[in-house]
Amino acid sequence: MAPFLKRLLQISQFVLSPIMGTPDTHSLPAFRLLIKPIFDLNNTSPQAPYLAICMTLLSPQVGIGGELFSLPLVIGNVPSQQYDSDALEASDESGSLDLQIQDNGNVRSWIVQRTIVGEVVVKFNALPRAVNPDTAPGPRVDLREQFGGLLGVGSSFLPLPSDRDPTNHYRCSLQWDLSQSPEGTRAVWSFGDGPGPIERVGSLSILRDSVVAVGPLKSLLDPLVDATAKSFNVYWFGNPEFDVVHFGKDSQALYEHMSTFFGEPSSETNSYRIFLRNSPRGMGGMAFQRSFIYEYDKNVLRLESNIFPVVAHEMVHNWPLLGKEVDGSDQDVDTSDESWYSEGIANYYSMVLPYQFGLRDKAYVKKQFDGCLSGYYTSPVINMSNSEANRLSWEEPNALRLRYNRGFTYLLKVGAQLREKSKGKTTLDTVVLELLERKRSGQSYKLKDWLEIVRRELGQSKVDEYYEMANGKLVIPQTDVLPPEYGMRLVRQDQETLELGFNARSINDRVVSGLKQGTRASEAGLKDGDKILESGFSWEVGDDYTATMNMVVQRPPGPAGKEISISYWPRTYEKVECYQMEEI
Repeated sequence: MAPFLKRLLQISQFVLSPIMGTPDTHSLPAFRLLIKPIFDLNNTSPQAPYLAICMTLLSPQVGIGGELFSLPLVIGNVPSQQYDSDALEASDESGSLDLQIQDNGNVRSWIVQRTIVGEVVVKFNALPRAVNPDTAPGPRVDLREQFGGLLGVGSSFLPLPSDRDPTNHYRCSLQWDLSQSPEGTRAVWSFGDGPGPIERVGSLSILRDSVVAVGPLKSLLDPLVDATAKSFNVYWFGNPEFDVVHFGKDSQALYEHMSTFFGEPSSETNSYRIFLRNSPRGMGGMAFQRSFIYEYDKNVLRLESNIFPVVAHEMVHNWPLLGKEVDGSDQDVDTSDESWYSEGIANYYSMVLPYQFGLRDKAYVKKQFDGCLSGYYTSPVINMSNSEANRLSWEEPNALRLRYNRGFTYLLKVGAQLREKSKGKTTLDTVVLELLERKRSGQSYKLKDWLEIVRRELGQSKVDEYYEMANGKLVIPQTDVLPPEYGMRLVRQDQETLELGFNARSINDRVVSGLKQGTRASEAGLKDGDKILESGFSWEVGDDYTATMNMVVQRPPGPAGKEISISYWPRTYEKVECYQMEEI
């Protein structure tokens, strides 16, 4: 038997072991969502379509002065619906239910003013966010109009209880009312096609971290004629510039392999749905419950080679994660200190698994490894601590990428240490799948559990290395970061540090600020105050050592301004310690 197939069989036997039984669902608290899209059927109004939502909470146990539900005001750098006091209409079996708004930091809460009797019904409208080419990229959660349809994520428009404990289960159902929708309208949730109702049991993340899409949707597979559409599908609006059918088939093959590798073979229960979101500006993805959103803009053909790695990365997020510590986070994005693991391991498996599955060649592995390693070692914020990088993730683009690249590099180091000490019997896969099995069986799978495994397998000194990494100390793996069958080793190849030459936030703000004299940017002619009309992405030049920063600016800003094209290599003149992969 081939080594990979033998290892895959061992992994499958491990992760498919019996797990603890599910709770009696009839005794669980329940949430029912009825979503009615409102379209202008007569084309008489310029108003964009919106969602009229009716949410039913079955006998919530909330007393006078207690919080019924809450919603973050901002998620990363993306505003939520921010409903005001008149936006929500609540009632229970005694009639109208008065709710008082209370803001605390980034959280808006709705407070109960009298005793609740029976079930609570809340009605409200969710409107699509207006965006334009100056809208900064951020978490892909906001409700947006898409070629006559709507696409969004629950975290931005659903007020829900603040309960983020993954062990607290609820019965969550979603149903669509398409009576105010044009003929041919399709409605999809992360967990299924069609009007429903569709029910899932689990934490409130089922509603908070899932995608809804409605309108003139197109899909890779037709659920009316293809049974596999119940386990996998890709959805889009309009006519994307890239080959979505090839994209869909490539993604489907990857999911079928990857879901088996992680012990959850593709099925109606273990389904996966990809939603494409067109944007005036933004390229990338974001994972949600059993789904993810791939965002693309007019640069998609130029950056088409980056699509598959993003898909693979976001797909991995279905499985290996560390549970969040109770840290009082008030944003529905991963800004916890555990994100080094979730992002680092997603980077790692997005590179090695496609090769192991025969979907990509060795050159793909080397290119992705080199990009990630270069992104780490040449980062201008390489000494920033994990906690600081997490806090600044949606303000400082370099901090956001540091979470991914440092976590990846650290995991490479731990994987090599595990193989060396155990003489190949214990690998990074072994530890990752042990944590995944703990998650499935209802056991703790947090940072402390990772560290306990590291202590068990490698000793206290390697636990100390974790804390050094988290505090910003340079991570240098050993030479044999990959098993011999890859035919590659890690070698030192110093490179110039990434240097945009101006405040990195300018890319999102669309106005150049903080220009540094003597940098390649200033020497190319860039000036403070230039209005940015076009530019490369921070991640594009950060993870590609050879990439050029190409910009079109307007000087002076405004109708009388002149458009100026500027290109330069966004690197310093001095090199720093860096490592790359070398074929042997």
